[in-house]
Amino acid sequence: MKIIFRNYKKKIFFAGSGKFAMVHLKSLIKLKYNIVAILTQPNKPSGRGQKIQLSEIQQIAKENNIIIFTAQNIYDIEQEKKIFQIYADILVVVSYGVILPNFFLKKFSLGAINVHASLLPKWRGPAPIQWSILSGDKITGVTTIYMEKTVDTGPIIHSISCPIFKKDNYIDIFNKLSLIGIECLNITLQKIINNTVTLIPQNEKKATYSKKIFKKNSLINWNNTANYIEKMTRAFNPWPIPYFLYKKKNIKVWKVNIIKKKLKNTNNGIIYKINQNGLQITTLENILQIKKLQIPGKKIVTFLDFLNANKNFFVEGDHTN
Repeated sequence: MKIIFRNYKKKIFFAGSGKFAMVHLKSLIKLKYNIVAILTQPNKPSGRGQKIQLSEIQQIAKENNIIIFTAQNIYDIEQEKKIFQIYADILVVVSYGVILPNFFLKKFSLGAINVHASLLPKWRGPAPIQWSILSGDKITGVTTIYMEKTVDTGPIIHSISCPIFKKDNYIDIFNKLSLIGIECLNITLQKIINNTVTLIPQNEKKATYSKKIFKKNSLINWNNTANYIEKMTRAFNPWPIPYFLYKKKNIKVWKVNIIKKKLKNTNNGIIYKINQNGLQITTLENILQIKKLQIPGKKIVTFLDFLNANKNFFVEGDHTN
């Protein structure tokens, strides 16, 4: 990855929350870009004491003496006044998580740009990595666009692609896109600063949308194919983790493989076979073999270890869910 280190004078206002944003913010600081302010979402109480701690974004701001605003939205009158007192040339948005109003986007003389974790116009929306895995895509990437009123529809400034391998999970793709996202953002800023941007309009006919993932989406439907459920285990790792119900317990599924076998006159979601290789459950097509699982309050274990400690928990022929 080729990165050019320059001390740019243009002022950048950064908006973002979470790890993907944190990676890009760190890279901008390392590359000596002039970050004058940061906008991030407020922290939620966490831990046993439900205490509010500094996020990674807030910690970076503190360490680098950068002004930071924490707001769910910028319509708050007090926040709005303070934010609009900050002058910046460019707005860089990375996974902020809230739609920013058009009047705010128009504040920046060199525009507002967004770093999106897909090859737009494919997988607009909040969960592009998960949906690229669920859909069996062979390729993904990062795209930078100028922001508009509507979400992820703006003209493309730059994009970089990368492959999705057969066993890649969310973390694998996240790590790939973090690296190429840094490069993509740097190239984009160079183009803007040097006035060499050539915009590419998005093809609306090829647009797809990635719906937000909720906990309820992780409940396994055995009427899906084993292939689809296997993709769920990769797309939803480390959150929300696919699970099924058995004996009134949520059994989380961490690792699986597919046994290609046609079954006749067998319902889906039946425990087909139990052995040291895994827990086999019937699906719409083929058998899903669970290699690693987790029961409530316990650690993630291999199925063999679970079987040795709980020989009679699962019963062949039982229904799940």
